[in-house]
Amino acid sequence: MKRSRPGSHQTGLSLLDLTIVGAFVVPSREIKAQARASGALVDLRTNRVVLTASASTEGSRLGSAASEDGDEMKLLRSVRDEVVEKLTRQFLEECHRIAS
Repeated sequence: MKRSRPGSHQTGLSLLDLTIVGAFVVPSREIKAQARASGALVDLRTNRVVLTASASTEGSRLGSAASEDGDEMKLLRSVRDEVVEKLTRQFLEECHRIAS
């Protein structure tokens, strides 16, 4: 039996991976990812942190055994983009809050 990779778990459809067609077509792997990001705005004159922001997100998708690596990369890119967007939004909200 193939060992599951970190972030990837076999589903009940894994039995169909035994056929060539099943390995390429059947979404028998559940891939999960989590991303966290944080940032700080530092006043260089005083060397003090003015504000901080952080964000996190999770995602999952199903993929076939044959395309597991590609599906994992797609998920990682998606989660990365989402966490950067969340962090940017929070950072701008904090800037607006301080400026008000």
